[in-house]
Amino acid sequence: MRTYRFKTQKELGIEGERQFTERYQALYNPIKSTTDLSFDFTLRTKTKCELKTDSYLMDSTPNYFMERWANGNRTKDGGPWRALNDSVPIFVYFFINNQEFHWFRTEKLIIALNELVINTDPALISVKSDEWNVWGYLIPRKDIENIVKIDSF
Repeated sequence: MRTYRFKTQKELGIEGERQFTERYQALYNPIKSTTDLSFDFTLRTKTKCELKTDSYLMDSTPNYFMERWANGNRTKDGGPWRALNDSVPIFVYFFINNQEFHWFRTEKLIIALNELVINTDPALISVKSDEWNVWGYLIPRKDIENIVKIDSF
């Protein structure tokens, strides 16, 4: 199993945030949250937004990695489940190497993910870094294509 470096992943997230801000500046005027860590951005409409940046190429897998638990013992919600609990209505998944943003309404995403977990039993995998361990589902992109808005450039 591959072990990720926390510092490298943090730098990837920072670069994703920079590109998100640059891409959507004119349309949404995203403001980075610096005091409330329950979300990443506030958009022009005062809507909270969570951004997940991934570095793998979309051609390498048909799946999203949807983080379910943010700790090794599976007690702390992660990813879109945390966004829902924190009342963050927009969840954006950014494939940075493909330059493609996938926009979701968090509530619709969670409904779809929970149904998939119950009905299709997707793979649940652990992702380890030198500082943390998270768990998430491999969700086929085609299984939720009806609720995503894709913006590529």
